[in-house]
Order: sequence, then C-alpha cells, then structure tokens
Amino acid sequence: MFQLNYLSGSEDLQNTCEKLIEQIVQGAPWKVKTSGSTGKPKTITHSQEVIAASANATNAYFDLNEHTKALLSLSLETIGGKMMLARAYHGNYELFINTAQANPLQNLEFEVDFTTVVPTQMQSILDAKQNARCKKYLLGGAAVSADLEQKLKTLPESYYHSFGMSETASHVAVRKIGERPAIFSAISGVTFSTQDDQLVIHAPALHQPELKTNDLVELLNEHQFIWKGRADFVVNSGGFKILPELLEERLAKSISEPFFLIGEADEKWGERLVLYIESEENPVYPWEQIKAEFKAHEWPKEIYICKEFKRSESGKILRKASTLEPKKNT
Repeated sequence: MFQLNYLSGSEDLQNTCEKLIEQIVQGAPWKVKTSGSTGKPKTITHSQEVIAASANATNAYFDLNEHTKALLSLSLETIGGKMMLARAYHGNYELFINTAQANPLQNLEFEVDFTTVVPTQMQSILDAKQNARCKKYLLGGAAVSADLEQKLKTLPESYYHSFGMSETASHVAVRKIGERPAIFSAISGVTFSTQDDQLVIHAPALHQPELKTNDLVELLNEHQFIWKGRADFVVNSGGFKILPELLEERLAKSISEPFFLIGEADEKWGERLVLYIESEENPVYPWEQIKAEFKAHEWPKEIYICKEFKRSESGKILRKASTLEPKKNT
C-alpha cells in the first residue's frame, strides 16, 4: 500500500512531500522548470491527469506495483523527484525518502526494488560499492558517459537510461544500459516520427499529440529510435555538419575529465569545432595519437581548459554557459 518512509531529511522535506501529495489528491496542477541546458529556463504547468498518465506508464514498464519498495533519490524541486512521489501514489507502493545527496543509498540498510538517479549519483553509489542495495536503476537528467556505461553493463543489477523532457512530465522512452546499438523504446501510449531527422513525440495521454524536439535520431520504427545528438548543437564547419555528441562518445575513451565539444564562430570556416575540458591544470594526453583516429574536420581546432563547468541541478553540463567561464588554451 502507498506509504512514505523518511530515512533522513528535515521537517521542510516532509512538509514538501505532504503538500505535493495533497495536490495530487486535490487535482491541483504542478509547475516545473526546464533545465535551461539548451536555452533560457521556462516554467511548464502539468495537470494531474498528465502526471497520472506518465506515472502509470512508468509503473507498467518497470512492473512497479503494490509489492514494490522504491527510493526517492532526487530533489523535489525537479520533475524527476516529483514524479517518484506520483508513481508511488498511483502504483500504491512504499516510497522511502532520502535527502537529495551525492550517494542517496548511504542511509539505506535494506534492499529496494527501484530508484531514479542522475549519472553523478550513480557514480557515487559505485564508488561506495553500494549498488547491490537496489535491484533496478533508472538514470536520467544527463548523458551517461561511456566510462559509466562500461562499468554498469558488467553488473548484475538492471540499469536503464531515460529519454524525456519537462514538456512530457517525465520520460517517454527507455533503453537498457550496455546494449548495443543503444535503442530507446517508447513507453505505453507513445509513438514517434521524424521531421527533418528530428524526433517528433506523439503522446496524446500526456497532452502532446505532436511535439517536435531538437533531438536528431535514426528512427527504426514508430516505437524505437537511436539518438544521435541535438540539432541545436550541430556544428556547420566548412560545409561539414558535425554532431558533437557522437564524437564525444569516441573521445570519452581517451579523456578522463568531464568535457564537451561545441561550435564557435570562425571567419574562415563559418563555425569551428572546439573542445572544452574541465580541469584544474592542463591535462596531459597523447593528442597526436588520439587525433589520428579522427578525420580532419572531426578534430577540434582549439582545446580550452576550464576550472569548473556550469551545470543544471541534475548534473547536466550547461554548454553555452560554460563557454563564458574563464578559460585558457592548452
């Protein structure tokens, strides 16, 4: 049966949970803010009808029911945190609540069935060797690095990566981490199409009969796709259209620090591809050896070092904001 159990947290946290549950019961809408990772943050309002439809679809996909014990690991300021409350309420199961922290499992002395975490939390859980305390993890809010994916695919627990946005209340597709190719599959009631190679989400139950995204995908069928990158991050350099996220997957095998590729204005090329690395000092890598694995137009024309990137609350790197931080050349 639905029940909230507090493992840690202040009186304010409990009051927030109770208020959100009261809004579900009363049918009061929820307001959520977008991350601002690709533009100015905005506020979106979702009816409880949409919240319920999303919660029920997730519960069905992961077989969460009255016998489930789940853990709330995310801040209730985020849509991810709020949706865990809604899933437990509509799925009629127990939800254990922890203060949002780097390792949300550190106060957990027993096994739970399901939790949602951001990739940085997942890494902290692995570092503490506490991953066995949960049977099933859903990662979201940011990209899963190649290094983290490699670690997770060798473990016995089940790990999934979500695809969604604030406009859809939660995820609309899920993939099993470690499987190749990395195919996202739609949750119940959702189908996909494309326009200009960009994903279009059809989710009537979520009040999104046709939502065109900025995500470039390879559409396999109306229920599955392979994600390729963001259209707003595409770099047009000397006539070459470059997808930074695809190149980042390859670079991740060689660079251990957080990094990203992005375009910047250039008189000769129109745009040029540049690499930003988060590091206190200039990292030492065999650049010429790494460069040999890429075509000329795929290799960054400049490498910048930033002491610290800007990030969203979920840990997603805010690329454009990070380029405004103090930086130096390698």
